[in-house]
Amino acid sequence: MKNPRILSVLLFSVALALVSQTVFAGASATPKPRPHHYNKITDIDKDSISTSDDKVTKTYKIDKNTEITYNGETVTVDKLSVGLKVEVDPGVDEDVAGRIVASDPPPPSKK
Repeated sequence: MKNPRILSVLLFSVALALVSQTVFAGASATPKPRPHHYNKITDIDKDSISTSDDKVTKTYKIDKNTEITYNGETVTVDKLSVGLKVEVDPGVDEDVAGRIVASDPPPPSKK
């Protein structure tokens, strides 16, 4: 190569590629899995259910139209207990639970 300008550009490109690869090598590392947060039942009785995601607690009334399932089976409110994983869908009135879907909480993570 007789043109020093082409040689300079070529060397600069190779150096830039090597530096970029070194700088961004950590960015492609597999991220650590974050714990999954879910709502759990914090209080329950025949007329209401309180749920929390460790930050926000919500309370809903339970009425005769509230559909309740636990591990996929239709149940009555007395089958639910504090600590279960839960999703509550409000009914027409946002203070009343239209549907409660409860399941066993996931096992604790191993450290």
